[in-house]
Order: sequence, then C-alpha cells, then structure tokens
Amino acid sequence: MNCPPKPHLTFRIGVTGHRPGLQLAAESLARAQSQIADIFKSANDALTQAHRQFQASYSSTSPQLRVISSIAEGADRIAAKAALACGLQLEVILPLDRQSYEVDFSTQESRNEFAELLARASAILEISDNSQVSTREQAYAAAGEELLAQCDLLLTVWDGAPGRGQGGTAEVLRTAHRLGIPYVWIHATRDVEPAIIAYPVKGVTRERESWSAQLQSVILGLVLPPGSPEGDSILRRDLARSAAAKSDNYFAENEHNARWALPYDLFRWIFAGRVPRRKSKIRKLSDRASEWKGFLNALPEIGELKRKLNSILLERYVWADHLATHYANIYRSTYVTIFGLAGLAVCVGLLSSFEDRDEITKAALIGFEVGLISIIVWLIHRGRGRAWHARWLDYRQIAEALRHARFLALTGRLTYGYSEEGVKTKLLISGLHGMCVRVYENLDYLAAERIKSTSRPSFELQSCTKLIPKLHFIWRMRVNLQYSVIHLKVSALFCS
Repeated sequence: MNCPPKPHLTFRIGVTGHRPGLQLAAESLARAQSQIADIFKSANDALTQAHRQFQASYSSTSPQLRVISSIAEGADRIAAKAALACGLQLEVILPLDRQSYEVDFSTQESRNEFAELLARASAILEISDNSQVSTREQAYAAAGEELLAQCDLLLTVWDGAPGRGQGGTAEVLRTAHRLGIPYVWIHATRDVEPAIIAYPVKGVTRERESWSAQLQSVILGLVLPPGSPEGDSILRRDLARSAAAKSDNYFAENEHNARWALPYDLFRWIFAGRVPRRKSKIRKLSDRASEWKGFLNALPEIGELKRKLNSILLERYVWADHLATHYANIYRSTYVTIFGLAGLAVCVGLLSSFEDRDEITKAALIGFEVGLISIIVWLIHRGRGRAWHARWLDYRQIAEALRHARFLALTGRLTYGYSEEGVKTKLLISGLHGMCVRVYENLDYLAAERIKSTSRPSFELQSCTKLIPKLHFIWRMRVNLQYSVIHLKVSALFCS
C-alpha cells in the first residue's frame, strides 16, 4: 500500500429493553419486532449513504453495522434475531457467566435459543462469573455501563415508567441521557412510531421529519469525518478546516526511505559523543510486518483478536510511526543545518570585514554570506510551509496512541472520549485522532470471547476497566506536556 490505510466505517447500535410480561405484553412483541427490523434497515441505508458521501475519508471496504445485545428474553433477543436476519454482526455482553445467566430463562426452549444466538455472535464479553444474588443487580448495572461504552446509538424498548431496580432499562437511559448518547425509543405498550431522542450531534434533526429521516440525519452526524464544519462559530470553522487539512495530508502521505537524519546524527556525535547510526532509522514498511510478533504470540487465543490486531492496528501504527520518524529526522536535521549555516555566515561576514581584503574578495564573501542567509530563509520557509514540526508531533501522538491501543484492546475500551458536558467528541482539533477512533471501533469489544474473573469479585474487574481510560488520559496529558516543552525549547532556539 502506497498511502496510510484509511479507517473502515463502523457503526454500533446497542440494545436495551424490557422482558416479556407486564412491561412488554405479548401483543406488543410483533409490533416491536417489526419496528426494530425497520430501524436496522434504515440505519444500514444511512450508513451506506454516509460511506458514499464520505468515501474520501473512509476505506473502500463496505461499512459495518453491528448490534450489541445481552440476548435476554424480550427486546434484547428480538433485536438480536432481527440483526442476524438483516445480515448484521451480533455482539453479546453477558452480565454473568453463561451458566449463571441461563438461570434467568424460564424454559428449556428459551435456553436453547440463547445458546443458538450465542453461537452466531461474532464476539462475546462475559463481565462476571459471580452468581451470588447480592451482586446480581450490580452485574446487570455493569453490563449496562459496558453497553453504553461500546455503542454509538442506543435502541430501547421502554414503557416510559421509572426504573424498578438497579441495572434496568430506565437506569440505562438515564445514563445515556447524561452522556449525551442519542437513542431510538420504541414504546413498549403504545402503538406509536419510534421516537428519536438526539443530543447535540452534527446531524440536526427536525421534529416535522419522519423518524427514519431523523435517524439517518443523526447517523450521518455521528460518522462525519474530522474537520467537518460544526456550528456557526468562526473558531470552530477554522478548527474544522485545520483538522480536515491535517487528515487529508496524512492520508496523502507516501513511504519515505531517504536518510534525513545525518546532520542531526553528526551534531550528536560532535557534542554528545554518540556515534552516528550506520543504517537509516527509517525502516521499510515491508520489514515491519512482524514487529509485534512477540506480543501477539504471548496473547491467549481470543477469537479473532490476534488477526485483527495484526491486520488492522499494526499496519496503521507502522505507518504513523514511519511518518513521525521521517518528519522528526527532517525537522531536527533542518534546525541543526540552519544553526550551522548561521554560524558559517557569521564567520564569512567577519572575514569580509578585514581591511586587507581586495574589493573582489570582499564582494565574493558578501555574496557567499547573502547566499547562506538565503538558504536559511528558504529552509525556514520550507519547514513552515510543509509543517514538518506539526506533522512530526501529530504523527508521533497518533503512533503512540495506536501502539498503546494493543494493550487497551484487551479491555475492549477503545471508544470516544466524553467532554465535561457529556457530549461525544471526535477530538476535532487534532483531526487525525478522530479518524483513529474509527480504527479503534474495528477492535473494541472484540477483545474478549470470554473475560472472566475467577478469583476476584466482579467489582474489582469493573474498577480496572474504569481505571484504564483514566490512565490513558494521564498518559496523553504527559505526552502533550513533553511535546509542549520540546516546542518551547525549539522556539527559544530559533528566536535566540
């Protein structure tokens, strides 16, 4: 591949709802099933339309619509069967281990259906194997939190009544409301059309539109590539243009095998005593296909995780690291060259100031000095125009985020961040990070066919999964601080 691979367009719909009974009567099941199938069809059409509209930002691979369900009796199971009937991928979150979870199903026929759906799922996540009654509601609450952490859009079959316990449908919806996750509401008891409850996303819905049109506009808003205009703010439009330019530049990059680190290597050899490398630091991309071989071999066999880490994540990390190293070499060597030429220009200027020089020699020295200064000015202009420094830092941050994602993939927590207001963001300022989010969505939740804690209570596993994003945020802040210090030091050198 001659250019960095673009992310696959992936969209995930989480499902929550009532079980059969008073909250979901038998006569409502057929209506809910029909509406769920219509919603999946409309969502799939919207995703296909988005893929055609934003084909410059996503790979040519067909978009993937995934449905996440706990396949409990009622709404969850109806949605799971509808997803498989529509040819969509089914991913399952189980609040308990399979044997303990099956206790909730009243008949053998229901348990057989559960096992059949589980066998057809592309990924299964078991949060806990603790079947004690005192922790059962906590397990369901944890499953609801995990569902919201994994989905872009929530589909709910709800009667509109307040919650009746921890981990119920109403509680999941309250959390979705707090986080700003849009959801589609199918009423469990009334024969009404689905309602789209959308929060501030780029796709603006109108009340007069049909639910299908509203749903499509919400999905289009959620999958907009980084750099798409957002709002009327001039600052936001400027940021959008900057993000779009960065994204376009990144995906237009080519492989670089030239050695640009020689001036910087010589500088370190003279002043730090480090012997220059005989081989270029830039390794060919074809030589790095097995770079994570040791890490992948050490992983247990968990579904298709190894293959996807190697084919999706490694390829994109190698490209980002390759480009970051290339632009780091150019930028470092350029500023070393500039200061070297500046020192030489000063020496030439001193030589031309001696009175015993004839006019021809002085003119030649002055011309040489002007030539050196012109080269310095050209290098500075070239570096700013090509954004060597900005590309180095952006691509390095992307590379490090992708490199650490191989560990975070094991927790299934490679998702969007949330702003303080609870609105999903795509990190508009960087632009490239937003594209990496879509790369992550091909990995997250594929981490585990089974994630179980056999010797620790379930709340410890929940604490660990909540701690991972915080540690990742601290690491990102540390990297940003280091880059800021580097930038200030280099700026001070240029200004001195």
